[in-house]
Amino acid sequence: PTIISKFSLVTFKIADQSFDLLVLNEKEDLYEDYLRRDFTHSSLYFDLCTEQLIDYGNGNGISHIKKRETCTIIDPLVSLNKDIKRLFRAIRLTAKIDGDLEPTLAEVINKKIIELRKTPAAEFSTLVPSTFLINELNKTINSGYAKKIFQHFFSANILDLFFPAIDTLK
Repeated sequence: PTIISKFSLVTFKIADQSFDLLVLNEKEDLYEDYLRRDFTHSSLYFDLCTEQLIDYGNGNGISHIKKRETCTIIDPLVSLNKDIKRLFRAIRLTAKIDGDLEPTLAEVINKKIIELRKTPAAEFSTLVPSTFLINELNKTINSGYAKKIFQHFFSANILDLFFPAIDTLK
């Protein structure tokens, strides 16, 4: 198996597009890393030695990028049950690529939003820590696509769910 290191995420810009670069720290199997990724378009690897793009999703990552479609690597329900924060990231990343959610993912997200609205505040803050929200908000504001991303958040009717005080700004 191809070995890489555990990493830190660095965001950089080329022209008007921003990209995330993984900075490597300790040895890890690429396929194991792939299985932990949330979306196919954020699970591609580039081998600097061979100058080849590695897509463990049998071409799905590349295909979904071309179609501008956000898809989970595993079943969307399983993925969102593992980490509900993926719901927020899915909408942010889809807006950034000016794309669409894969239909099954969109359906699961809509059901999860209904469930989350019934979740008591104390439990919600455990599921979605404020540190995550601050980080995602910073990514949104600094992305160069903030207006488009916020429009998607409002369309999905989730902004007030993650940021209750935002509802007073409408």
